[in-house]
Amino acid sequence: MLKHPVICLLALLFLSCTDAPQSPDPENTEVYLCDSPAAYSYHFNPNCKGLQQCKHNIYKTSLKTAKKHGRSFCGWEANDTIAR
Repeated sequence: MLKHPVICLLALLFLSCTDAPQSPDPENTEVYLCDSPAAYSYHFNPNCKGLQQCKHNIYKTSLKTAKKHGRSFCGWEANDTIAR
């Protein structure tokens, strides 16, 4: 009878130690922005289709700053993430 709870605890410990996807750290994660007044997205990938359409300067900043200025995650990258 005691074996089952021990096995369950070991399984739980094993699963909690596996590489689970982590949310990006907004302070340390760098993102790319288009410096256009009409731009509204941030990009993790500097070669993103959405960012390639930028006719202004492209610059790097923190995810926290991008969100503070009302930027949202790029739709092109979001679709690529879902497709995987």
